Amino acid sequence: MEQNIVDVEIPKTLLPYLYTMKAGKTMDDKVTISIVAGMFVSGIVTLEKAAELAGKNIWDFILLLRHLHVFKNN
Repeated sequence: MEQNIVDVEIPKTLLPYLYTMKAGKTMDDKVTISIVAGMFVSGIVTLEKAAELAGKNIWDFILLLRHLHVFKNN
């Protein structure tokens, strides 16, 4: 998938929260995961599309959403 890169300024007040996220290895990963999870929760993208955008297979993305408390463990 071809990517267009956009520079975004992140308020310094958000950085401590992003650094504490266990999901994502780099700051770019953390921001991408946050945006994609938000788009999924908001109904903008499907689960399958969200997993694709996050660069994960669907099962790993579901585990990530559970970690983020989007899905509850049964």
